[in-house]
Amino acid sequence: MDRKTKFIAVLAAGALAILVGSSVARCTLAQDGGEAGPDPVSQEQASPQETGRGDEEEDAGAADGAPKGFSALAGSSWTSEDGGSSLSITLTNLVVTSPEGTTVLYYALDEESSADGSLSATLSVSQTVNGPQQLAVLFVTSGPDGSQRIVCDELGGAFVRDVAEEAHVSIGNPDEALFDAFGHTRDEFEAVLGEFAKGASPHATKATWDGEVWLDFNAGTKLTNFTLDDAANTPVTVVDDGSGELTFR
Repeated sequence: MDRKTKFIAVLAAGALAILVGSSVARCTLAQDGGEAGPDPVSQEQASPQETGRGDEEEDAGAADGAPKGFSALAGSSWTSEDGGSSLSITLTNLVVTSPEGTTVLYYALDEESSADGSLSATLSVSQTVNGPQQLAVLFVTSGPDGSQRIVCDELGGAFVRDVAEEAHVSIGNPDEALFDAFGHTRDEFEAVLGEFAKGASPHATKATWDGEVWLDFNAGTKLTNFTLDDAANTPVTVVDDGSGELTFR
């Protein structure tokens, strides 16, 4: 992406402001007459040195495509083998919900290894953001039918990954401005959200739109973000890559 040729467009309550020199265009469609939120230009313009990612690492990430290893489990939902508890995995949290309540563990990935369809990951976990950490080891195995099982003492035993035959996710705060900006109907958006939820969060039933549309004029792409109503508040990005088709990431 040519960073010198991009613009940011902020559309809030009918007002349009053009800011020169940013890397992407952002169109904020304020709801109920509210003001647009703070503009994350600094994050988009951060240099590789500031973010700790060099050009080679960025290129490698793009070439790899989807996340691999333990990070690929982010957004997934699991049910304990006895059916009494559920587990949701995000990029930063392990959320276990049981009849006794909900437990949130904050984690950092220390190391992982995989072989023959199995994955082991060592995490540093804590019950608060800056609380004392302890090590937890998770083992993920895959069956011949594609099923997955995760075992970790810190999570209270074994869980099996949820897979839904079909999932319907409705948009909790629909806005015609979103559908007009993409040129797609609410039904089309909800179909894509349901397809994402089928693999990542089968228990989700509603998605909340964040009110922003990001535009890349050079590439001709648009993207916007939603948050699912599962225990992990799983984020999902819906994209029009210029082909006129909606996809998720």
